[in-house]
Amino acid sequence: IQSRLKTFDSIMEKSVRYGIEDPLNNLDTVRREILDIAGIRVVCNYEEDLTTMAGLLHAQEDIEIIRVKDYTDKPKESGYRSMHVVVAVPVYLVNKKKMVPVEIQFRSVMMDAWASLEQEVLRRHHPFIPAAPLCVTSFCDSFPSAWPRAKRSRKRLKNPFQQLSDKCKLFLFIACGAIAGLGGYIAYASNVVSYLTNDPSACTNCHVMASYYATWSHSSHHMRATCNDCHVPHSSVAAKYFFKAVDGLYHASVFTAHAEPQAMRPRTASATVIMNNCIRCHTQLNTEFVKTGMVSYAETQQGQGKPCWSCHSQVPHTKVSSLSSAPDAVVPLPGSKTSGLARWLERLH
Repeated sequence: IQSRLKTFDSIMEKSVRYGIEDPLNNLDTVRREILDIAGIRVVCNYEEDLTTMAGLLHAQEDIEIIRVKDYTDKPKESGYRSMHVVVAVPVYLVNKKKMVPVEIQFRSVMMDAWASLEQEVLRRHHPFIPAAPLCVTSFCDSFPSAWPRAKRSRKRLKNPFQQLSDKCKLFLFIACGAIAGLGGYIAYASNVVSYLTNDPSACTNCHVMASYYATWSHSSHHMRATCNDCHVPHSSVAAKYFFKAVDGLYHASVFTAHAEPQAMRPRTASATVIMNNCIRCHTQLNTEFVKTGMVSYAETQQGQGKPCWSCHSQVPHTKVSSLSSAPDAVVPLPGSKTSGLARWLERLH
């Protein structure tokens, strides 16, 4: 944003061009005809911003719009483009208010470059460089064709997708469709919605968890605790689902790569959560009677105590549960999402 006041010489020169005789003795005519004695120039990044800025100006209640000249769509013969808005601004004197005209010019960066070139070289070229107007005029003759190219470049920057060829667009469309379809099928096949519930059978979506589900279903915890009660933190809802998501992704990657061990046991992070939940559920017992709840899992790793399952080794999955051996395990579980052959076997069962 730049502002300026016309100099005395500039006002006199413009008065002569407007046909005002003896301007010094016709100041009222000068004030009435020359409305850009005070001026403001607003340079925006892009041409679309001009309309927005002009709209904001129109919304002002303390100023009055006198005249609007829009040279953006219909430039002058020289190629000059801009939007001129003359407004009346209140000026408060000692005992009265006076509305003073101010011209506001809205230009884009490219428009401002053109106007500066025209003003400094074509109108005010140095007399010792007579060839300057001719050189600049030759350049300016080809300059108007840059406006459409600039607008197209601006649109391409706003929407890079338009720069791609039809073949690339078709390829991206097919690739995105394939990814979306595959993702949808995986979500359906893995019964992903079930992981938002507390239903323990959700764990059996992965067949390697069937033996652990079987041992839990025959344990003393079967009637009181679910998988989520023991295996996810309960400090907050966010902590619960974040841990569940991270742990689930780890399990999925291991199972997909067939890298699971025969006897799966909790990692350090999972063991910490399990012991914290043991203490949470049995607070009175392990803080008032046996005092084991005063020890964290990290301290047990340093030999300062024992984790709960050192004594309660059969709760809830026992020590003998593994992928190849588990008491009373039924695999695949009835009602699970299995292959067509397994469903046929289930119907026989």
